[in-house]
Amino acid sequence: ARNGPEGLKRAEELQPDLVILDYMMPGKDGLEVLKDLREDEWGKTVEVIFATNTYDTSFINTAMALNVHDYIMKSDVSLDQITELVRKYVPLHT
Repeated sequence: ARNGPEGLKRAEELQPDLVILDYMMPGKDGLEVLKDLREDEWGKTVEVIFATNTYDTSFINTAMALNVHDYIMKSDVSLDQITELVRKYVPLHT
């Protein structure tokens, strides 16, 4: 999705097993989207990984209080590490 509102709409429509949510997005930031997501019946329990480049502990604590399952520092993680993290929350179906 190109922005927060579009991401929220797509998540509610598609109801994926996992949402990777960026903090900095136009329209609504990731915390706003997360709060809206958690108000939806499906969204209350969906697995969420938060992606950010901020080291602000108050932000991270707020996200964790909204039942974020994990978070990544975008500048410190490789694509392989993201893949491993996704597999942790969404096992491959064979």
